[in-house]
Amino acid sequence: MEIEPKRDAKKRIQTREDRDKMGKILITGAAGFIGFHLAQRLLSRGEQVIGIDNLNDYYDPN
Repeated sequence: MEIEPKRDAKKRIQTREDRDKMGKILITGAAGFIGFHLAQRLLSRGEQVIGIDNLNDYYDPN
């Protein structure tokens, strides 16, 4: 039984012109674990990312 190689389903942005056409990606909760790693991955692919989060003291640390 042969196993076919995985096809890369992710389309990588190759040129600056293509990147400009895509616009920016907004990530809410960018300071959290998932938001941070998502932003990091998108930036490594060449995407333009805007990250926002609400850093307040709502939760009592005690």
